[in-house]
Amino acid sequence: MTKKLYYYDSYVTEFDGNVIEVRPYDDKYAAVLSETYFYPESGGQPCDTGFIGETRVSDVEMIDDTICHIIDDPIGIGIYPCKIDRERRFDNMQQHTGQHILSAAFAELFDAMTDSFHIGENMCHIDIDRPGLSQADIDSAEERANEILYGNIPVTTYIVTPEEAAELPLRKHPSVDKDIRIVEVKNYDYSPCGGTHVNNTGEIGIIKIIKWEKAKNKLRIYFTCGKRAAIYFRDINHTINKLAYHFSANIADIPDHVALAEQEKKKLQKEISSLKNELALYVADDLYGKCTKLNTEANLVVNIFNEYDEELLRMVSAKLSQKPYSISVLGNISRQQRFIVSRSNDTDLNLKELFGDLSDHFESSGGGSPKQVQFAIKGDPDKIIAFIEGKIRGAVPIV
Repeated sequence: MTKKLYYYDSYVTEFDGNVIEVRPYDDKYAAVLSETYFYPESGGQPCDTGFIGETRVSDVEMIDDTICHIIDDPIGIGIYPCKIDRERRFDNMQQHTGQHILSAAFAELFDAMTDSFHIGENMCHIDIDRPGLSQADIDSAEERANEILYGNIPVTTYIVTPEEAAELPLRKHPSVDKDIRIVEVKNYDYSPCGGTHVNNTGEIGIIKIIKWEKAKNKLRIYFTCGKRAAIYFRDINHTINKLAYHFSANIADIPDHVALAEQEKKKLQKEISSLKNELALYVADDLYGKCTKLNTEANLVVNIFNEYDEELLRMVSAKLSQKPYSISVLGNISRQQRFIVSRSNDTDLNLKELFGDLSDHFESSGGGSPKQVQFAIKGDPDKIIAFIEGKIRGAVPIV
């Protein structure tokens, strides 16, 4: 079994590693070291990455109680200089120790226990067993967690026996029954954990809760720590300042300006919808006046539009379907080519069946009902229209 050197010093990122085995692993290789500072993914914490010699370590996994360093190229047995991505390692240390402190704050203030934890690419989250907490509760937990950071409290790790662990005020039960590694935030939190951690809380810098949501009778708290939090604040600040400039307003007044803009948008959308409805009625009347009479119970309207949005196209089609004995074929070729075929209730034609084989003739997607079908169709629009019109003329007896 590989000795876990990261248990004893999380700050070592360069060392000489003794490769004792290399085995195939999918399309890569797995290198086993006699002892390693590389952390394997586990307990919600991502693995370390880096290099063994000149070969990149893209992943580190625990496979059958063996730490396997997943490498791109095969290497031989022997001693190699090893280098861990220090920035990634320290980021994980900040996030993981920050999680311990945040979880301890929720436990201390609200007896809310953490059920799971995950370090994501941009944010971390914990799931706690108190879904009823308020925004004020969450804010107070964040404030308490940061108080611990400001105290620059020592963080230590050590191995204990089950009997010794039973004497400690552990926040959660150990997942192993021997050689239990404890991460202690002095006089504040004691937690069994195999992850990498900072030496004192001040190194975390800040803990910031981003958002929260209910998830399966739990409360999922999204947060970030350290450098990630600084980057988050920087990006948010840039965005807020752009909004303030856009609205020519103070930052505190942005919500009011956004609300007013939303009201204006809804008003304009209502006006546009009304105008579209009037336009659709006018266009439908005009097209119907130019229709082709197939027989005494079928009038055919065919037209291709350019720069009509889908909503307007559907509205014109709907207006035409209200005309007596109408069958309409409408296309829009401004962007993705859309075609709508519809009929009135007094016309007996099953459009869904009629165009069920459309994909055999054109690259298309869509469908519909016996009364209306809609398709996105690629190809020459004139050929498409000719095909659709031909199908209709073939299905309607001409007199």
